[in-house]
Amino acid sequence: MLDEPRLRSKALTSVSIVIPVRNGERYIEEALESVLRQGPLVREILVINDRSTDGTAARVAAMRDPRIRLLDHSSGRQGVSAVRNDGLLQATGEWTMFLDADDRLRDGAIAALHKGAGDAGTVAVYGDYERISETGAKIGRRNLIRARRKSDGHVLETLLGRNFIVNGGIMLVRTEAFRSIGGFDETLRYAEDWHGWCRLAALGTFVYLPGCYVLDYRVHTASVMMTKLLTYADCSPAIDAVFTDPAIVSAVAPDRLAELRRKAEAHMNAYVVAQAFRAHRYRDAFLSLADTMLNRPRQSPRAMLLSAAALAGI
Repeated sequence: MLDEPRLRSKALTSVSIVIPVRNGERYIEEALESVLRQGPLVREILVINDRSTDGTAARVAAMRDPRIRLLDHSSGRQGVSAVRNDGLLQATGEWTMFLDADDRLRDGAIAALHKGAGDAGTVAVYGDYERISETGAKIGRRNLIRARRKSDGHVLETLLGRNFIVNGGIMLVRTEAFRSIGGFDETLRYAEDWHGWCRLAALGTFVYLPGCYVLDYRVHTASVMMTKLLTYADCSPAIDAVFTDPAIVSAVAPDRLAELRRKAEAHMNAYVVAQAFRAHRYRDAFLSLADTMLNRPRQSPRAMLLSAAALAGI
């Protein structure tokens, strides 16, 4: 987490975009161009270069828009959370978005999200995403769930049971609110965003914009999802952190915590199995699914449901 969250005077209504990047020369220009098309609501684009050894820095520097700021992450702090926190410390907009360097915003995304922001108690506003391939072509069948409404308002309990945000590029967070909770926990390697969103949800309300697709989420061979076989054990530290965090547990009735933890464990297990299917690691996926059915039968229905959805491209 941030060592000392810094409070600033209230900025004009505006948005800061934080883009962490390491060796992202293939997609960084496309990501930046998608942000530049968003118009004047974007106050600044903070590209945090995490020790890239390719042409990333040169490509960013060649883009002459004054809103783009290329910053080096040169501290000894490791991990994407540390890089994002660098951007959060520098952000001057009222709202901040954390956009991955290989994704792209859809035209009008920031205007739609900003228009949907609620009253002063709103700490986040979010939409939805489509998956795209390396070449930018739409993949999957997420259109099959367009009618499903996600949670808004006081979402903490729902969010504890499952991470329905998935990607920070679909959401604006109120900068000072997220800074006040310390940003992302830098000790967590996986599911650190879920932990951060839960802490934020304990502070105020979320607004969901149904049917508002704001992000193209790129799935490609160099992405973490495709190159790293994520396991439940990888994510269990985040579950422990969430359900022992005083800011979170104090906002939930004690008799609900055990049930919500069981839901979180079932969802996390199902998520990692489904990701193995999406990465076409079928042997690993079926072995994980069989292990779930044999050793954690109560988690099996959720695992089978998400696995079926992954195989269907949803």
